This record gives sequence, C-alpha cells and structure tokens, in this order.
Amino acid sequence: MKVIILAILGMIGTQCMCQSYLSFSPSIGLQRCFARHIGDNNSSIFKNNSFNQQVQLGFLLDYHYKDKWVVSTGYVYDHAGYAYSLKDNSSVKKDSNFISYSHSSAMRTLSIPLKVSFLLKEVNVVKSKSKHPTSMQRSITEINRDTHLLNFLFKLNAAIIYNHVPDRPFPKATYSNNQVSTTSEYSTINRNGVSISLGFSIHFLRRGKEFIGLNFYYSQGITSYESIKISYTTLSNDQSYQENLITKGTNCGISIFYPIKIITFNKSKLK
Repeated sequence: MKVIILAILGMIGTQCMCQSYLSFSPSIGLQRCFARHIGDNNSSIFKNNSFNQQVQLGFLLDYHYKDKWVVSTGYVYDHAGYAYSLKDNSSVKKDSNFISYSHSSAMRTLSIPLKVSFLLKEVNVVKSKSKHPTSMQRSITEINRDTHLLNFLFKLNAAIIYNHVPDRPFPKATYSNNQVSTTSEYSTINRNGVSISLGFSIHFLRRGKEFIGLNFYYSQGITSYESIKISYTTLSNDQSYQENLITKGTNCGISIFYPIKIITFNKSKLK
C-alpha cells in the first residue's frame, strides 16, 4: 500500500512541479563540413570530404514548456566548407611519384535556427551508497535523483535553420607543395538559404537543475551556396586534372552548452 501511495504522489508531484521558463544558453563546439562532388572523379588520387574541423560558437534563447518541450532560437556562428585530399596509394612514401596533399576551406555562416526539443527520458545511473529519506512529500523523480550519482535528461532535437553566407574575400586561390600545384576558383550560387538539423542532447543535472549539456547533431544543407572548381597538377609527371565541388552548409558536430535561467513564468508546488 505504501508503494502505491508513493507512486501516486510521485505522479502528482511531477505534474505539479511543471513550470515554464526562459533560459539563455551560450555554446561552443567543433563541427566537420561536407561538400558535394559534381561528376565522376577525373583522377583516382582525388578524395572528397577529407578532414575539415571548424569551431562553432553561438547562443540560444530557450522557452521551456512544462518540462517536456523546448523551443529555441538565437544566433550561431556556423560554417559551409569543403575538404579534399590527393594521395597516390600505389606509390610508397620514398618513391619520387608519391603524392600526399590535403586542403580544406570554410566560409562562416550567420545562422538563425528555430529548434524544437522533446524530453525523451530522464536517466539516473550509478546508485549512491548514501541513505536518503523517502518522505511522503517527495516525488519518485526527486528520490531517484537523490539516490543516484549521475542524472541527466535525454532529449531529441530538430531544427530548421536560416543561413547567410557572406561574400568570399577572394575569387581564386593557389596552393601547392613539392608534389602538386592546385588552384581553386570560387563562384557564388546563393548567399541565403536553409538547412535542416536532427540530433540529440544530454542535459546533466545538479540538485535537480540543468547545469551543463552536450549536443550532437547532423545538419543537411538544402541550398547550394558556392561552387569550387579545383584544378591540380602532379609535378612528378606534369599531369593536370579538374574536379568540381558544391558547398551546401552540410555538417555534423558536437557542442557543449550552459543554460542560464532568466525568467520563470509560472510555478505550482505540491500541497
């Protein structure tokens, strides 16, 4: 009987402690950009989407509705970029024909997301050895948090993002080493566009409150922003090739954020 009463009180307590509030969440993270290759590879040594790591900065205003839903918007310093490598795997490193070269570039994007998050589950792990009182006035959720060392919220996220890509400061660039000589020519397609993002986030709890979180996401670009014509020449045999890429703001990454509560709109307590 006592267990049943505790369960009922826990359900009532969970509902009554629901509140709506506004928070401010600065964030910093790392992301990897991807570009689309147009046509077939003209050379077997060309590999698209090699390593391209960029720093992401931003902040969001989050409206939390009854502990389950969050609607967010703000500003994110994002990127639309590309990366490629030239490597001849048929040659050994000491061979005069050996080729190893990589290049990456990214344009910053000024992004405004409209993001919706849904609380899927609260997770409590690593049970504490300390004893805690099981008061009739405390909910099951509060008891679980007190009796476990690690507590976090697992949320699913989806967003539609408006992107603005400023003009590139130069239309053409030349890069080379002692193995290859490359030239990249840039052409603007669009400066404004949209992308769609899906992901999940982990919100760690301290004393029942969110205090830091990790966000994992993948953003698929819808709009094409820039075309890149890459011309390269292998110096060992003086062979020239050309490849074409398009950037769409597609990227994936991880960020860390710190929510700061600003305003609580309503709050009701268990009587």
